[in-house]
Amino acid sequence: MAAYAAERVIVGAATALQRLDEHVPGFRESNPDLPWRPLIGMRDIVSHAYDRIDLRIVWATLEQDLPILDKQIERIQDQQ
Repeated sequence: MAAYAAERVIVGAATALQRLDEHVPGFRESNPDLPWRPLIGMRDIVSHAYDRIDLRIVWATLEQDLPILDKQIERIQDQQ
């Protein structure tokens, strides 16, 4: 159950990042330091390629990478 929850968090974060890009013109171009490709790529694997999921990578992403992304988004919000 925890693995499924971790996967859903990654899907949600990637989807939210893509929606930011869709609703804020130029957001992706003005924030190239955000992990666009890795996060969206992981979302695609988690959503569609169940046989390729490495739970160690999912968990490491949840524990290490998403907190960094969260801080990056907060910094962007503070600048606006």
